[in-house]
Amino acid sequence: MPAAGAHELDRWLRTPPDAGFPPRDELVIKVQVALRMPSVDVAELLQLHRRHMVPAMQRYTHLKADAPAGEVGLGLVIDAELFRLEAVVRRLDAAEARLRGQLGCLWLEYGRCRAG
Repeated sequence: MPAAGAHELDRWLRTPPDAGFPPRDELVIKVQVALRMPSVDVAELLQLHRRHMVPAMQRYTHLKADAPAGEVGLGLVIDAELFRLEAVVRRLDAAEARLRGQLGCLWLEYGRCRAG
C-alpha cells in the first residue's frame, strides 16, 4: 500500500463516526405518523413491529451459535446486528411505556390502547 494510502487508512480508522445527528429512523417516523392518525391502533402497530424483531433476533442467535470459533469478523457482525435488533425492541418497549403514560391508556390483553 502506498504511504499516502496507509496514511489515509490510518486517519479513517481513527476517526469516530459522526454522532451529531441521528440517522433517519423509519420506525420512529412510522410511530410519529401513526400517533396523528385516529384510525391507527398505535399499540397494535408497536406489537406488530416487536413480533417481527423477535424471529430476526432468533435467526442471528442461531447464526452466532453455529459460527466457527475462529471467525472473529463474523462474530462481530452478528453481535452488532443482535445489539441493533435488541435496541429496536427496547425502543418499542419505551414507546409503549410512553404511550401508556402520556396518553393515559389502559393496556389491554393484546396491547390495544383505549382511553382510561
